[in-house]
Amino acid sequence: MRRVLKLTFLALLVALVSLAGYAVGGRFFSLRRTSEEIRQALLVETPIGSSFEEALQRLRERGYSPAPSNNGFYRQEAGQLPTTVGVSSIRVTLGDYWWIPFLNTTVTGFWGFDSNGRLIDVWVWNTTDSP
Repeated sequence: MRRVLKLTFLALLVALVSLAGYAVGGRFFSLRRTSEEIRQALLVETPIGSSFEEALQRLRERGYSPAPSNNGFYRQEAGQLPTTVGVSSIRVTLGDYWWIPFLNTTVTGFWGFDSNGRLIDVWVWNTTDSP
């Protein structure tokens, strides 16, 4: 009986460690990286110069629901003047995570395209809200 309890406890411990490893090493961790690190990862998937259609297809293949627009995206960063990037764009909610109880961070990616439909910039915007 005691051996069964020890084995059950060990199995639960292994399961918890595995779950924690997923949370740290899986998609949750990637969203917790800096905006620039996420941007660089997105540029590997959709390099500067990619066509609008290529980017849409790649994002859909990755399981995202891209929202295309006939307008550029509005980049607003602390310490810089807001600016519109491109003449068309794609917006994708990359995901969200809770990092302190009641504080939720949503990570959104924006792809901006020039008048020839070529990617000119990618921006990652993190917004934190409480429910």
